[in-house]
Amino acid sequence: MRLHPISLALQFIRGRRTFHDRRPFADEAEAVAVLRRLTGQDFGMDAEAWGTWLRNNRHAYRTGDRTES
Repeated sequence: MRLHPISLALQFIRGRRTFHDRRPFADEAEAVAVLRRLTGQDFGMDAEAWGTWLRNNRHAYRTGDRTES
């Protein structure tokens, strides 16, 4: 299964590690930076807020559009 970089970053800040204990990001701050860069949003380390925004704006990261809601 291939994960979208945004999904991978969200899982990482939620504390879920993937790739059989290999770390796809150096730390949570790097994962948040990826989310900020790819979405144009800033929810800091708030995984719940990121998850809510991403669920409501799937089109934004599937098409590359940066839409605020």
